[in-house]
Amino acid sequence: MYVHVGKSETKASSLTGGEICAFAQTHRNIYPKLRLALIKHNVKHQNSSALHWAAKTNNRRFAKTLLSYRADFNARVDGLSPLMTAAKYGSGRVINLLLQKIKLRVNMRNSQGESALWLSVASKSSSAVVYQLLQHPRLRIDLPNCEGQTVLWLAVFQDNKDLVCQLLSSGAKPDAKDQFGISPWIQACISNRSQIVDLLLDHWKATSPKFVSPDRTLARREETVEARASIY
Repeated sequence: MYVHVGKSETKASSLTGGEICAFAQTHRNIYPKLRLALIKHNVKHQNSSALHWAAKTNNRRFAKTLLSYRADFNARVDGLSPLMTAAKYGSGRVINLLLQKIKLRVNMRNSQGESALWLSVASKSSSAVVYQLLQHPRLRIDLPNCEGQTVLWLAVFQDNKDLVCQLLSSGAKPDAKDQFGISPWIQACISNRSQIVDLLLDHWKATSPKFVSPDRTLARREETVEARASIY
């Protein structure tokens, strides 16, 4: 059987996930049986690739249809799960849908060790998208990439104060070191992120009043802060 996709005629069984997604949107009411057959074929024989296209385009309606026909919400396409794809493209509506799945592998990582949370931060998705991921009970907020870097380190590197604050309030650790010995705290210091440095100090003082860091840089920074305060 052949179908028309754009101006070309294509064998139905050879349609990619993106083409099935496009066909399903434009021919929703014209060819319902064919549409259903394509969806079932994609789920059974094409690793549920259409779900990735729904995730990429934030098409919640089509994603919900695919899931109702048992699309694999943990299936990888190009190394990414549907959740990772949705996070990469900031597709909040599809993320919300996927997070409702009990068996969702929310901490799945790609070959670089990057999780859905990392990809959402790396692509500078909206804070609402990041917030949705942070609310998942099984999310590992300090899950490192292949170099040992956490999303808090990435937020510091991006000089994103609001995101740093959001991650800290969700339990991210400022002293989690990567394979080079660089923690989010050290990254803030060596990058001269003064506002974030102050934010991290305030966080430490609020959560661990008796905390004493072995890091001499921290001790010197605390002395500087106290010296500034004494001037006023």
